[in-house]
Amino acid sequence: MKETSAIDEKQYQQLYQKVIAEVPLNPQENFYGISFVGPPGVGKSTVAKILSQKLGIYVSINDKIRRLLAENGISPFENQALVERLATDRTSYLLENSTSVIIDANVLTAYPAVISNFARFSSECLFIKLECGEEEILRRLDFRETLFEKDSNVFSRATRKDYYKYLDRYKKNPFPEDKVFFTIDTESDLDEQIAQLITTINTYFLSS
Repeated sequence: MKETSAIDEKQYQQLYQKVIAEVPLNPQENFYGISFVGPPGVGKSTVAKILSQKLGIYVSINDKIRRLLAENGISPFENQALVERLATDRTSYLLENSTSVIIDANVLTAYPAVISNFARFSSECLFIKLECGEEEILRRLDFRETLFEKDSNVFSRATRKDYYKYLDRYKKNPFPEDKVFFTIDTESDLDEQIAQLITTINTYFLSS
């Protein structure tokens, strides 16, 4: 498979056009982003899916980009910078078209860049902190790892090792609490908490 250095700008634009081709636009007056802070296994994708269904907002998933790269003979795991560039440009495309987006990714270290990107479009990203007990997180990660062995198309390959790496990064650079818009405990009733989150979002934009 090709490395990032083998991708010229023309090839990048071809990939970018494929990425945005599947993105539905829905221009709104109050368009915004939702992203998450939390370790692997905490339930980001589950919360993102429920929020998407409730709010009718597109979920930006990097696995879609990884799968596209693999289909074009480019290793997604050896080209993380390319994945991130395409993901950032996809978000910018949505914001250029006044479309809200849920970013299904952890932004523990990337949040300043996320804030800056949204500010370019006079918008903002709401950071949702996800919490879960370690025992449950490790159980989820162990279950997910069994899927890797059965399905080569699974691209979310977080393991216990990634979880402990996250804890180390968080200890060194904790996410600022004043930037947390809402906190969800993914071991508790999600429907009730997400209903509260949606009410908080609506109230926030009505008062802003």
